[in-house]
Amino acid sequence: MKVDVLISGMGLAGTVLAETLIQRGKSVAVFDPCSHVSPSLPNNLEAQREEKLNSSRIAAGIFNPINQKRFAPHWKFDEFYAKAMPFYQNIEIESGPPLLHLLPSYHIFKDAGQQNDWLTKGCEPHLMKYISPNPKIGLELVKQPFEGVSFNASGFVNTQALIEQTIDRLTGTPTSNNMVTGWRPRQPANHFINEKLDFAKLEINTTINYQNIEAESLVLCNGFADWQNPYFPSLPFYPSKGEILTLEIPDFSTDCILHNGVYLVPIGNGVFRCGATYNHINLNDAPSEEGKAWLTKHLNNLLKIPYKIINHLAAVRPTVKDRRPLLGKSLTHNNVFMLNGLGTKGVLMAPLLADLLCSHIFDGLPLPKDMDIARFY
Repeated sequence: MKVDVLISGMGLAGTVLAETLIQRGKSVAVFDPCSHVSPSLPNNLEAQREEKLNSSRIAAGIFNPINQKRFAPHWKFDEFYAKAMPFYQNIEIESGPPLLHLLPSYHIFKDAGQQNDWLTKGCEPHLMKYISPNPKIGLELVKQPFEGVSFNASGFVNTQALIEQTIDRLTGTPTSNNMVTGWRPRQPANHFINEKLDFAKLEINTTINYQNIEAESLVLCNGFADWQNPYFPSLPFYPSKGEILTLEIPDFSTDCILHNGVYLVPIGNGVFRCGATYNHINLNDAPSEEGKAWLTKHLNNLLKIPYKIINHLAAVRPTVKDRRPLLGKSLTHNNVFMLNGLGTKGVLMAPLLADLLCSHIFDGLPLPKDMDIARFY
């Protein structure tokens, strides 16, 4: 079979790229040994060891406009936000179940010094546009000796549902969750293959040939697994392991994402996501007692009420030393590309990055220099 693009990796980058290509009328085949693990269910450690979890599948998927340590806008936030919001809204229209959840982000000052920093910086125009009224619901159950500040243009994307729904559409097998009016089935030319792409079996000439598939281009979206591959050697990945808890807090209701050393995201029905750790040494997807202890310590400093841990997961983020994405073409093959390095801001950046890469591949448009992978070669 022939397709326009062969994609390796079905995390957030590969999923958003596949959706972007299909919206442009291109055909795709996506390879990924996906593990169907729900973060809201009790641990299934045996399943995790059989299939490595990519970071997109355990991520809380949050986005917000402000770096809450330095009180500065995130890099290119407005540009990324303007592309991401309609992208996820359009996917929801086609798929049915909600993916995008817009909630204010309430940052609790950690000490008097940080509170004073905000009093100094908060009146700056480039920050004032993001300030929203402080939320009221549930804050009486939260420890906040130094109060806080609330930001708009924030929320979270259900990355697990996004990936699953895209796989369902590619395979043409809808689940009960997306059997709704407007669900978009697979177009005949698009495919999902539930296995790992084997670089040793790739034949790359003027076209990409793999098994029975012929493609014009190959895009690698393997996250941390792309740290070492034959087409993009010596990339400055600086991967970090992140651990996240899923909690039941039945007596707690809030209309915002809380930040105070950790984030606490309400995902509905008294269930919350709490994270995340950053570990650059133990790069594996095994939840650790150390990570759990760190998260619960910060939770106990945040909440006045008890909670129940119902899941604890870990994965490795594909972060880069300069904290910028990896986007562009291989030095050795003109039809091999990469979309990677999304780090902790993947849901915000992925739609624009995928669009830029598609315009580069099909329209010959240059990539922004601060995103182009060529900056490292």
